[in-house]
Amino acid sequence: MQNMVLLFFGFFLALVHFFVVRKKYSNKKGKFFELMTLYLLVFGVGLAGLMSFVGHVFFSDAIAIRIGWPTGNPFQLEVGYSDGAWGVLGILCIWFRKNFWFATGLGWSLFLIGAGIGHVRELVINNNFAPYNYGYIAPDLLLPLLIFVFLFLNYRYNE
Repeated sequence: MQNMVLLFFGFFLALVHFFVVRKKYSNKKGKFFELMTLYLLVFGVGLAGLMSFVGHVFFSDAIAIRIGWPTGNPFQLEVGYSDGAWGVLGILCIWFRKNFWFATGLGWSLFLIGAGIGHVRELVINNNFAPYNYGYIAPDLLLPLLIFVFLFLNYRYNE
């Protein structure tokens, strides 16, 4: 759930940023969607990915218990390293734009959709109502939708 807090904090900061700089831009709608997309990628992919990296790599057993998985599974490290890689890409969105944003958003979204499907499968097949299994279904499936919407709006109003 900390990822959702990060996401809302990022959107709040994007709004503050927009209201501070909006008078400088004639294309206010374009600047709004650019900032919202940037903050979504930096917070929703970058910082969230890095936080997930820390959890899966350094607190593997605690996270496994919260997901409802057995402890001591090396798969946790693989997920953690993947999260860390996507986190770095999300942070790099500060400096790299255009197609880099699309690639980062698309890749992270596909990863999350797969994770969300895995959580649903665990819920249905194994009746897994562990907090980090059940509680991540909606974020794992809704964040990709947000990413796609904001990428589309950013490209539409800034091309």
